[in-house]
Amino acid sequence: MSESGGAPAHRSLLYTHFSLSTAAVMSDYLLFATERYALPILQPLAQALHEAGHTAHAWFADGAAGAALPAPARMLEPAAPAWARRWR
Repeated sequence: MSESGGAPAHRSLLYTHFSLSTAAVMSDYLLFATERYALPILQPLAQALHEAGHTAHAWFADGAAGAALPAPARMLEPAAPAWARRWR
């Protein structure tokens, strides 16, 4: 539920890691979504970031898990659970 008591709040976030240099800055962005309806919103954003010289990484969870954005977005895979890593 949202804080106002209405419909559930879904998470679609944009995280960034950047440098505060005065030179031209290339940043890495993380596009995160939990719902598939975010994909048509995030894809043009990833393309615009790429055209501006930035790198866009995408990580999808919950309802958006298993979906993917086309290049130039770089898909991040969730880490394997600890019990699965032991047996490799």
